[in-house]
Amino acid sequence: MKGYTWLLAVVFLIAVSDGIASSESSSRRVVDRSYTLGQEQFVYVGQPLVKVKDYNVKESLSGTKFKSDIPFTYHIRLMGPNLDLPAGAELHYAGERTKKGVRYTAIAIPGQEQGVLLLLDETDTFTGMFTNILGQVQSVGDKPMIKISPRPIHFSRVRSEAVTTTDGYMNFEIVYGGRNKDEMNLLYREYTPDNLARPAFTQPLTYAPDSSTLRFREISIRVVEATNEGIRYVVEQDGLPAN
Repeated sequence: MKGYTWLLAVVFLIAVSDGIASSESSSRRVVDRSYTLGQEQFVYVGQPLVKVKDYNVKESLSGTKFKSDIPFTYHIRLMGPNLDLPAGAELHYAGERTKKGVRYTAIAIPGQEQGVLLLLDETDTFTGMFTNILGQVQSVGDKPMIKISPRPIHFSRVRSEAVTTTDGYMNFEIVYGGRNKDEMNLLYREYTPDNLARPAFTQPLTYAPDSSTLRFREISIRVVEATNEGIRYVVEQDGLPAN
């Protein structure tokens, strides 16, 4: 037991000295529209002229998967038979490693996160650097205990994403309600992030029957033709950033 505890302490100290970086995360804004600005469209009564989702997505390296572009063989000397992995095999993000000022992304075969890690360069390519079971950064050509073939191997990232509402969230639609001799009717309806209607945020909108432009907040809609059956229109502006 004492020897095992000592080994864990060695692994920890070596890992710290080799520079294990924390997970990185970033956020990007996403605007989903049901229409194209400046393009003529048509909807029937009861269908949305405008449907918008405006939210932020948090991207995190933690949980990101890396898929190999080609099949490869993986073998750790003295630790069992070869492991043949097909193209598209998924390896898991396992932190960052820095050695002599060079930073690597560490990835692990599922179930081996605490063992040998492959290190990828800035292009997500494995060129022969890895950490051994003690956490030391080594090269395949430097008394290797690992065999990877063929090389180099490039990996494609499948990033972990999650919708975040901390920076605001919009999910709404404007539905066409028809036109008669007295008025043209629309309905503004707002939704929660999980697409549930919020009755307190439902608002009827009424315009003159011969209106050529429909304005609501920052949205401007040019009416091409409106009947009690449907409406032909162009969304000219919405105040939202371009995709």
